[in-house]
Amino acid sequence: MQWSSLSSRLSKPLIALLVIIFSVSLAWKFPLASAEEKKLTVYAPQTTYALQVSDHENREYAGVYELLQPLGKVQVRVTGAGYSIRMGDVEGEFQEGRSKIRVGHSEITFPGKVVIDQGRVLLPIRALPAVLSQYLKLHSELHESARRLFIENAAARFSAELKKADGSLVLSFSKPVNPNVSTEGSKLHLLFTRDPVIFGADGFTYNDKLVSSINFVERNGAAEVVVNGTSPLLATFSDGGKTIAISAAPLPSVAQSPTPAPAPVITQPAPAPESASSAPASNVPGTNPPAAAPVSHGVSVNNVVHFFVMIDAGHGGLETGTRFSEKLSEKEITLLLARRLRTELQNRGVNAVLLRDGDTTLSFDQRAVASNAQRAGLYISIHAGGPGTGVRLYTALMPTPEQGKGEKLGPFLPWGTAQAGFLERSRLVAASVVAEMGNKDVNALMTTAPVPPLNSIAAPAFAMEVAPPTSSATPDALSNPSYQQAIAVATATAIVNARPKIEEQR
Repeated sequence: MQWSSLSSRLSKPLIALLVIIFSVSLAWKFPLASAEEKKLTVYAPQTTYALQVSDHENREYAGVYELLQPLGKVQVRVTGAGYSIRMGDVEGEFQEGRSKIRVGHSEITFPGKVVIDQGRVLLPIRALPAVLSQYLKLHSELHESARRLFIENAAARFSAELKKADGSLVLSFSKPVNPNVSTEGSKLHLLFTRDPVIFGADGFTYNDKLVSSINFVERNGAAEVVVNGTSPLLATFSDGGKTIAISAAPLPSVAQSPTPAPAPVITQPAPAPESASSAPASNVPGTNPPAAAPVSHGVSVNNVVHFFVMIDAGHGGLETGTRFSEKLSEKEITLLLARRLRTELQNRGVNAVLLRDGDTTLSFDQRAVASNAQRAGLYISIHAGGPGTGVRLYTALMPTPEQGKGEKLGPFLPWGTAQAGFLERSRLVAASVVAEMGNKDVNALMTTAPVPPLNSIAAPAFAMEVAPPTSSATPDALSNPSYQQAIAVATATAIVNARPKIEEQR
């Protein structure tokens, strides 16, 4: 399992969260940031993936192995003169400092020189289409300045049309898309971090009472559509994600009765402008956040919230997690387990929501924001792999509620210790799951660990890491339906049994 540390941070001035119900997503704005790490996004008919980009002699380079490996079996060996990279029947020879390489029966000359960096063969990204052509006989198109590489017919084109009948702008895509949606005043942003969206122009200007213009921007492996309006806009998805209608956002209703006492507000840290944490946010599909209750300072949600379980399948998108084989990775196992658990909970009358129900990249802060904004009754983070056997359950490693009381500022909870007041119930439900696992003959244990984003979850919460059932089992056992089902049934049963205690203080 690949965890990175979530630094403990003191409360900062509250960032206003705007929670909008879209037809398919909950989104918040993190703009394309020039400070983020350079990447080249590769769009192939069967997959989308990203390559790390580095600078050498004022040129941008990426790895040859990293380019080819997601597309098939690749073998690398050291030769006397450099490195040999073989894919199928085609072999390429790469020598450091050379500006010409031989791949198969052809020679490729390119600007710059071959760079060998810690065993990685790097080429200027401008040379990658020619390399693909020789290894796989595939046509590709490189948008060099935007660092986007399209292989064969992977691109998704779209058209924009104003519908005079209802005053909406309709974007029609050749393939289903799943952008991050955010608003900025009367602007609506559609950020495509994984969809191979291209457009035939930089934008259009409209003489319309609602939509004034549409702009298309490509940058750092991503694409963005910005719709400029004369008033706030709303995006509605249909046709399986192939159609997005942009219309006027409904005006907020004015409360006619006294506002109930607001729930505790979680102060979210502002993303550092020069940090990789300011990378584009990703969709959180399949969620329906409750409408926000009006408050004078900060953001809150209605006190009356029905109990539901937020199931967070670890990793996703560009974050693969542990790769068990060429065809099996942690992000796939966690999503399968999450879906099984959702079904078992719903079969027992407990509402459950998947924080991601697709291959989506999410930061730890984004996961915590999604759970807190919707006031989940229980949060479960699912991971797979690691040493040992069976299932390990982790609750947050942090000060006890008594020790953390000094950090509370009025109705605000510090972002890094929001879990403190829920630790007792988190451990109670985790212990219930361990006991029920034993009833289903699944080896399980419980401990505490600094697993992000548990410390920032304002609800009972635990992380679950699933390893193979026995020491002799291979990682493939993680995808065994019977093993997954036993874990899902035991977890759902335990949650139902512990629910009265979980809801005790809601």
